[in-house]
Amino acid sequence: MIFTDQYWLGEGVFKYYGLSSLADRYKWPKNHPIAFDETVAMKLNMQESWSKSDLQQREELALYVIKEWGGIKGNSRESIKRYSELDPDKVNLPYKGVASYSKVLGIIDPLRFAILDARVVVSLNALQLIEDSKNGIFFPYLEGRNKVTGDKANKRGFSQLPLFQKDSDVFESWLKPKKDDVYTLYLDLMREFSMRLKCPLYLLEMSLFADAEPLAKQCARKFGYTL
Repeated sequence: MIFTDQYWLGEGVFKYYGLSSLADRYKWPKNHPIAFDETVAMKLNMQESWSKSDLQQREELALYVIKEWGGIKGNSRESIKRYSELDPDKVNLPYKGVASYSKVLGIIDPLRFAILDARVVVSLNALQLIEDSKNGIFFPYLEGRNKVTGDKANKRGFSQLPLFQKDSDVFESWLKPKKDDVYTLYLDLMREFSMRLKCPLYLLEMSLFADAEPLAKQCARKFGYTL
């Protein structure tokens, strides 16, 4: 494991993180957050809707989950259409577009697929640094607009600090997989945690998402930075 179960269990330096009190900490969308229980119900309801939908209806669901729910506005209609035609049993999993298509896979089958976005990537790297992992896995950053986890346009946040870049000494001994292998690797890790903890995959992903800002701040403080 790239980090211990302490995070998921909210123990030690990760008190109040992970699965502990997740219902209180998960808030999304930011402007008008939907209650945690309603969010989980929505994910499962969308899975059922997807299974009963035709291609046009699936395109509308994909559009909603990527642009409206996910807040990723840059996808073309052609990209949305391509993502709406994903076959989860035959899908290609490149790094390009992963923040978008993983959202679609997450509603097709939330027990097999987890979202990988800019916040989740920061959580994964920060967790390992907090635990002083010597044989960690570096997850390449995805573009985001969050001033704490990373805002590329304004050069601020965790993912923009030179110390936390791929070639930094803090990642010297870590595995740095090819980008197109990253999502598959992430899924393998998350599925292993899911089986061992007997916890649905989507709750683990929601934990990483919810904790991105506090984990980024805690990790930065460990190295003498304030975010």
